[in-house]
Amino acid sequence: MCLSYFDADLSTAGARFAVRRLRRRLGEVKILAGFWLSDPGQANELCAATKADFCATRLKEALAVCFTNRLKTGADLPATTEARGESNR
Repeated sequence: MCLSYFDADLSTAGARFAVRRLRRRLGEVKILAGFWLSDPGQANELCAATKADFCATRLKEALAVCFTNRLKTGADLPATTEARGESNR
């Protein structure tokens, strides 16, 4: 699950509340919080404050977290049309 925040002057209380509600409803789901306009050096601080499993301040970081953790869980990645032998006609 990915939560996105675009407010650089974010109050972490709202994000922490959203993470807590998702955990209650979805149990073991991993939560990534994206703080897109925040300073990259703040990611660890924001993660600690919100209690999200992962935090990112850049899309590239978020994608890396998603791909790395998807591979660790052994989940199958969706096949592309080329991998399934279909054409894009």
